Amino acid sequence: MGKRYYDNYDYEEAYKEQCKKLEEAEMERWMKEGWVNCLYRTSTYKSTNTESNTTLLESMVYPSFKFKADMPKTEKKRETSPSQSNLNDKNARRYLIRLANINFGKGDIWATFGWNNGLLPETYEDAKKDVVNFIRRINRKRKKLGLENAKYIYIIAFEEYTRPHFHLLISGGIDRDELERMWGKCDRPNTRNISPDENFLLTGLATYITQNPHGTKRWCPSKNLKKPDEPKRSYSKFRKAKVEKMAFDSSVLQAEMEKAYPGFTFLDAEVKHNGVNAAFYIYARMVKKGEKAREQSMKIICTLNLKGGCAKTTTAVSMAELLATGFKSKRGAVEPGKVLLFDNDKQGNASRLFNQYIGDTEAPAAAVLKRATFRGNTIRHTKIKNLDIVPCNYFMELAELEIKADTETPQHDRYRRAFEELKNTPPFGNYDYCIIDNAPDLGMNVINALVAADEIVIPVNLDCYSLDGLEELVDQVNNVRQLNRKAHIAGVLITDYEKSDTSEAAETWLREKSGLPVFNTIIRHSKKVKDSTFYHKTPIAYCVRSGAAQGYKNFILEYMNKPHMAAEQKERG
Repeated sequence: MGKRYYDNYDYEEAYKEQCKKLEEAEMERWMKEGWVNCLYRTSTYKSTNTESNTTLLESMVYPSFKFKADMPKTEKKRETSPSQSNLNDKNARRYLIRLANINFGKGDIWATFGWNNGLLPETYEDAKKDVVNFIRRINRKRKKLGLENAKYIYIIAFEEYTRPHFHLLISGGIDRDELERMWGKCDRPNTRNISPDENFLLTGLATYITQNPHGTKRWCPSKNLKKPDEPKRSYSKFRKAKVEKMAFDSSVLQAEMEKAYPGFTFLDAEVKHNGVNAAFYIYARMVKKGEKAREQSMKIICTLNLKGGCAKTTTAVSMAELLATGFKSKRGAVEPGKVLLFDNDKQGNASRLFNQYIGDTEAPAAAVLKRATFRGNTIRHTKIKNLDIVPCNYFMELAELEIKADTETPQHDRYRRAFEELKNTPPFGNYDYCIIDNAPDLGMNVINALVAADEIVIPVNLDCYSLDGLEELVDQVNNVRQLNRKAHIAGVLITDYEKSDTSEAAETWLREKSGLPVFNTIIRHSKKVKDSTFYHKTPIAYCVRSGAAQGYKNFILEYMNKPHMAAEQKERG
């Protein structure tokens, strides 16, 4: 049986004095004489943000003693676990800061709310009841918008405060003005969008709201927060001699920390000592920034044809679902990705398929066109994992008229500006693909979509009207390329194919004479496609074995195996 060492004491309390207050000669004497008979134990805490993927690392180095009698005597007999009742406890404050860094980031909201005279709660329980009811109203609102329950942390300041108030960290999805209106119990609420520091951390904000200069602050987290992992503890990470060098020289401390934790960048540290046994306590913070590649690589794909009835919407929703869920088949596999489906057709057929159609108020797609931003509850979750939607309806016509009348701001690049902003706005920013389902015309909304697009997929039926309209469509795409040089036609997709002499002749002309790239995959006619619309389902969800569903899987495999797409798929996988 190995030797037992004792370290179950309140080591932060035991090491209060800052080392910088010591005289150099005194520190040198302690190091030379080696007063301490102990090992140094290291506890490592990692808190990784769910959106930015940035990891905050906290390293605590403290003595573990051979004899129990050598442990420092403190008011608390041992290190306390985080308390969820009040913030007088330093471990509770530190635990809350970790929760904040893991679960909240850019795009989320922090707010301070109070009570007007006449509405002041008499007890802490009354104040908590008001806050709980407020959060319930928020979640009911989010449910109507197709959003999940909010993540939150609230901190109530009540006892001995001149005026009760509470701080609230809450996930984005409902804008600040709406939150202030929903609270309605004070005239001067304070709401702000969260702004992480340069390392994407919320430590400063979390520290501010947990400060407890007078009275007691009590706090409560939502149940859907991701909890910090248990710390990893080690006796071998830092030897006694090394710790003493680190305590004496800040440059050595930084170098040894970065050596011990590869990939992490040193932020800051504090070194404390105990005047009785001359031992040291080190607390260091480090950070590893998350990869931004996914934010920068969102591919925007338009489905477009100037003729109706050629399966534009069916193609768009099938692409969106298959790219979001991923799949495996005998021909290959596609990894799941995060997908945004943008319904840009005032008929709202894509919105109806996902039960997101709203007929009596302005649809989110119209709001994005008018305001050039996705802010304000424009993105809705669907029941399919990794797939969100921006719904549309006939209010898009009014939005087009409004922006045509606006001669002061550019009319053609509103979607592009909105998408650029979206890429850096969690929780909705890390999309791999955006599929835009366009109307069969070249209205201002469709022009905006082309100006924002990376690639254009053209579904066609093999009939005279569809083929005749291709030339005009290509001319319009070439015109738009003056405003968006990266936009290009990925290919023509033959849909609703039924074999006949005429269709074979049309296919031959399309592949050999049109001058356009044509996908090898053909989506064959299937009555299951029409049937699926009555059940508000995509062809894949309605009947995955249908010819159309299998055709779209083959199409996605062909699309993903294009040289540039294959590289991106490999990188993401």
